Amino acid sequence: MYKVYFRQAMQMLRQNKFFSIVYITGTGLAITMVMVLAILYYFRTADIAPETNRDRMMIVQHGKVNNKKGQGYGSSKLSYPTIKECFYRMQTPEAVTAILPIGEQSEFIQVQGSNDVYNGLVMGTDAAFWKVFQFSFLSGTPYTEEEFISGIKKAVLNESLARRLFNTSDAAGKTFMLNFEEYIVSGVVKDIPSIAKYSYAEMWIPFTTRPSQIQGGSWCDYILGHMKVCILAKKPGDFDAIRQEAKELCRRYNTTTVQYDFVLNNQPDTVFHAWMSEGDSFNSPELLKIYLQIILIILLLLLVPSINLTGMTASRMKKRMEELGIRKAFGAENRTLLMQILYENLLLTFLGGLAGLLGSYILIYLLKGWLLGNYNWDGSSLTASIDLSPGMLINPAIFGYTLIFCLVLNLMSALVPAWRALRRPIVDAINDK
Repeated sequence: MYKVYFRQAMQMLRQNKFFSIVYITGTGLAITMVMVLAILYYFRTADIAPETNRDRMMIVQHGKVNNKKGQGYGSSKLSYPTIKECFYRMQTPEAVTAILPIGEQSEFIQVQGSNDVYNGLVMGTDAAFWKVFQFSFLSGTPYTEEEFISGIKKAVLNESLARRLFNTSDAAGKTFMLNFEEYIVSGVVKDIPSIAKYSYAEMWIPFTTRPSQIQGGSWCDYILGHMKVCILAKKPGDFDAIRQEAKELCRRYNTTTVQYDFVLNNQPDTVFHAWMSEGDSFNSPELLKIYLQIILIILLLLLVPSINLTGMTASRMKKRMEELGIRKAFGAENRTLLMQILYENLLLTFLGGLAGLLGSYILIYLLKGWLLGNYNWDGSSLTASIDLSPGMLINPAIFGYTLIFCLVLNLMSALVPAWRALRRPIVDAINDK
């Protein structure tokens, strides 16, 4: 019977081309929009190398200062002195790393004796950075804690930059010029995707080589500056304890400041929370509101097409009343007719799902720079390139959940009008015009 249902469904698709195209398109567009949101969520929050521990990571993106006398405040990223006092002292996490993000200045990279000059994306890190993020080294090793503290001019390059400079990935020990200062290559790592927001760069150096950038601003007693903090918890259940410890260290730090108090603004954040806030931290009720808004958007993207398809199906059932009445007169059971209608709907939904899946990948690929790129405050790109591997895009779980939800809605949209049509008396169905 299933083979018969399939042949009948295919025949119905050919006979009702306009209805089939509209139905498949409606289902496909709904799945495309939901899949785009799901893929973006996956890219920003899933464990993708080298950020393989995002489920245990917490982020401090910025801070705030309040004048102790109540006259004025400000907000920005953090300074190194603040990070040392408020975060490096923490005992609850597994590791704490501070980063000087890319984009603070133009970086000029050149090999001595060569006329070629490159503009690279350089990130400043500490030695703990290589414990929090899992890089794959092709050559050499990361710089050590002793080298970081001493401010020695060493660098870790990604594979692409190493090949541009030295025509090989085996570049450990070689030298080059960074902003007209000589650096030694400590190691070379595999290229990482730009969606690894907190670790992405083309070159990583000890930020102690740039004391003027990490010291902070004099306007806020050097509390705020240009740096961020990434915290790796031992387990996700430690998040509340980490926040409490950070709050206590912040309170102690404020007893030593003269003019301003340092405020954490409900941080450290989870990776998802940090991604959603992008500079403004939210409290728990505001975060719950964001979750509800996302769920509402997804439901609207799925329900609105489903409601429209219900109306189309009802109209189609009305046109098929004479056919259904004649088949019932020749002994066809309601169950058989209902199964055929649902099988037709299942085939249309499946085709719409495939169209939606393909559409989401096309949309992500065409708009990947806008959707996945990292940008500076002035709109300049902080992304050398955005390469998406098939493994990043193909996520059966996301597509499966979306297709099942859409399938349920579409089956309901077909079941109600079909059941109402089949309940009509045979004579009324045959004479329905």
